[in-house]
Amino acid sequence: MAGLPPKGVGASIWFDGHRGQLRVRRLGSGRRATLSSPQADADNPTGDGDSRGHDALAFTEWQHQHVALRVATRSAGRWRVDTLETSKESIYSPRVVRARDGTFVVSWIASDRPKSVLRAAVLRPGGAWERPVTLERGSGIRSAGLAPTLSGAVVSAWRDNAGTETRARASTWDGRRWSTATSVATTLERMPSVTISDDGSVVGWAVGYASRRLVFWHAHRRATSWVRKPKPVRVIHHYVPAVPIDPFPVP
Repeated sequence: MAGLPPKGVGASIWFDGHRGQLRVRRLGSGRRATLSSPQADADNPTGDGDSRGHDALAFTEWQHQHVALRVATRSAGRWRVDTLETSKESIYSPRVVRARDGTFVVSWIASDRPKSVLRAAVLRPGGAWERPVTLERGSGIRSAGLAPTLSGAVVSAWRDNAGTETRARASTWDGRRWSTATSVATTLERMPSVTISDDGSVVGWAVGYASRRLVFWHAHRRATSWVRKPKPVRVIHHYVPAVPIDPFPVP
């Protein structure tokens, strides 16, 4: 659901000439609501929801040289906005999904120089946001994805660096706690991206080789482990990366 508003909700950043304001409108209704702070600059809205009007929308907000990760939740026709983290450094790549039992899970990446951290928080039906937990603290966290599973769990997958290795990593929230992050794949070559399927059952990654091949791999989730397919799912020959090294993180 990355980059999408909740189902049945229209969300957009409206620029008033000075700053971006996050505005939402329930589809079928002419009423609009502004969720961001009046003096803040909002960006990166993403969310999830259901057909009964339970929605969650995460976004970043810059104000007074600080950036905040905020989440707006809607229930019984009313919006409530909570701040889950505030920092003088960058916060980017927010993701929100809704688990089968109605629990909302949000994840985001925050700079913590010289490292970066991947954090997640949980909102259970009728409750309040639980304290954020750190899923990973590494030197190159990118491509963080989030997906609900058919069994009611939520899977987070991302890319990270450990020395000269690049790793595809994953952690699963089972309804009670997050599992210890595990390496789905490692390589000494370039790994441009890590993806996760919409149902959380497949983690995919691409490896770029010096021979100018870009090879795509998949691993399937089985219980608490990941099983890598023995053969690649796709190979692109004569691949030339757009840039020689990975770009700066893009929200």
